[in-house]
Amino acid sequence: MPKCVKSIPITLLCSMLGAVLIASTIEQQGSSITVTKDFFHLGDDTTPEWPEAAEQPLVGPLELDFKSPRKQGDGEWILLLKQRHVDNTWSLGINGQLVAELIRGGDLVQRHYIIPPGLIHKGTNTFTLSCDNSADDITVGEIELFPKTPREYFRLGTLSIKVSDADTATPLPCRISVVGVDGNLPEIYFPVAESIAFRPGVIYPKDGSCTVMIPEGKYTIWASRGMEWGADSRKVTVNFRGNTNATLSIRREVDTTGYVAADTHIHTLTHSGHGDSSVEERQLTLAGEGVELAIATDHNHNIDYRPTQVAMGLSKWYTSVIGNEVSTGIGHFNAFPLNADGPVPLHQGFENGNPEDWVRVVEGMREQGAKVVILNHPRWPEENDSGPFGKLSLDQLTGSRSGDTQFTFDAFELFNSTTPKTPTQVLLRDWFSLLNHGDWIMAVGSSDSHTVGDMVGQGRTYVQSSTDIPSAINVGEACESFINGHSCASLGFFIDALQDGHSVMGREVKSHRGVIEIDVRVAGASWAKPGILTAWLNGKAVATKQLKSPRGKAWDETVSFKLEVPQMHDSWVIFSITGPLPEGDFWYTLMSELAAATNPIRIDGNNDGIWLSPRHTARSIFKDIGIEADELQLALKKVDEAVAVQLFAIVKSER
Repeated sequence: MPKCVKSIPITLLCSMLGAVLIASTIEQQGSSITVTKDFFHLGDDTTPEWPEAAEQPLVGPLELDFKSPRKQGDGEWILLLKQRHVDNTWSLGINGQLVAELIRGGDLVQRHYIIPPGLIHKGTNTFTLSCDNSADDITVGEIELFPKTPREYFRLGTLSIKVSDADTATPLPCRISVVGVDGNLPEIYFPVAESIAFRPGVIYPKDGSCTVMIPEGKYTIWASRGMEWGADSRKVTVNFRGNTNATLSIRREVDTTGYVAADTHIHTLTHSGHGDSSVEERQLTLAGEGVELAIATDHNHNIDYRPTQVAMGLSKWYTSVIGNEVSTGIGHFNAFPLNADGPVPLHQGFENGNPEDWVRVVEGMREQGAKVVILNHPRWPEENDSGPFGKLSLDQLTGSRSGDTQFTFDAFELFNSTTPKTPTQVLLRDWFSLLNHGDWIMAVGSSDSHTVGDMVGQGRTYVQSSTDIPSAINVGEACESFINGHSCASLGFFIDALQDGHSVMGREVKSHRGVIEIDVRVAGASWAKPGILTAWLNGKAVATKQLKSPRGKAWDETVSFKLEVPQMHDSWVIFSITGPLPEGDFWYTLMSELAAATNPIRIDGNNDGIWLSPRHTARSIFKDIGIEADELQLALKKVDEAVAVQLFAIVKSER
């Protein structure tokens, strides 16, 4: 039996079926009606960390009787309450009628809900709160009712916004950000548009136009559309009961011809069960952020966006791919393409993390048709001892890991724009160690967006494509580009590596007398300031260049690198760029910088036509000379640091 919480002047009756509270009196503060001043903990676990309510839970549903001195007329009223840790669907009712579902979120916050006209009686009324999942623990309390319309209570004015392509004057889907003078994000009320997704301070209209109501005040309105597009802004003043217009235009500023923008990690509340973006809202955010290849990856579900995308008239903006974030005890993997009607890849039974599990789990995805398998957020949720790389004790010098675990996935997330705890430099070291170890794993960028507000496609991957038409992307061809590294990982910049005008990302080049020449093209929108461009040879920074751009203008620069490379053995090179975050409020991010990286380019240093990784080169040397000290010393003088490290590791393991 749950404990009863004493409350004055409220008498609490507890039962296994529910907690019924009857308010014997009401208190009015100005024009408000107090439903209760108390807090209640509903659920099935003790929660000593939530001080506002009793540690022991009540068994729902919660019922509160309250009195109103007047009858509600034809206008809507406002209900305010405080709530914490809402993960599931909690239904709020008045007098037996469903009014709303509690907005999901973890923190203790005050929320408002609109009461439809005519629902409140003069005299006794009943507030109810219920959830189908009795295991969901929440707190709720300090509930007040205000007999005012939302427009009166929040002092709303009307804001009409139109966004168009600056070059064609045609409307286009985009992200609209509304920011107050103190940086606050206002609530959005009563949107009018054909299709729209919105959250505080954020709007995604299908065709760039919408009319909304927001509280009176001064605001900056931003229009943006992902990293290839510029941003525009207008300052406006919204008056109570007034009408304000804002017209903005943006243009495509970054040329990515021959590549399409992919997000390989996308969620919806509809199918993952957490976050806040419905599957319909997700289609609007994809179109609004300029994602061109959208891989659906809800947890352990094979989801097809296409029926929703077609029904919403958004097919021209992107190609949808059926995928799955296969969430297991050893890690999370994005696998695609899959069959929406086919079995979900095996994801249970891997809790022990045995070395053979790493092969078996990937094989299970391949068996269901997945051509591409990506290891997600490899050090999430913390940097050191958690996540797959932490649990396997991945050595960032040698690439070795516990149990000689085989990695058979194709790529890993270098950039995950909603997982900021692990610095990019840490993940770069992980990646370099794996490449030197002989694990030819590519890098991707993704968003892992679960919400409307977190920008889908902020982390993205540019994959080579024979078409630039977003609706006509060849998924099989794109998969080959992922697997072979004909792509770059992006977090705000575009980058490519070329020889004779052709991309060499994921390809092999030959050295000439110990030298290679590669042109690196980097580009960004007018709001994206470049920083340092670095060449990494076998994981060592061998050249850097500080880049500058004309202030407030889009930029596109090609830097020629002439690099000395080993002649006695092969090597690889990667180019990366970093830069500061933009100044505008339109680029909401959890990350600390902008960045991009090419995928590795193999260098045939000895021109024998057979490329060997540093690990394989070291094995070949060890096979010839064994552990004889003089021979080892002589061999070490002929190889670079990466091969030397691998050779030492092999010798150590053989002793």
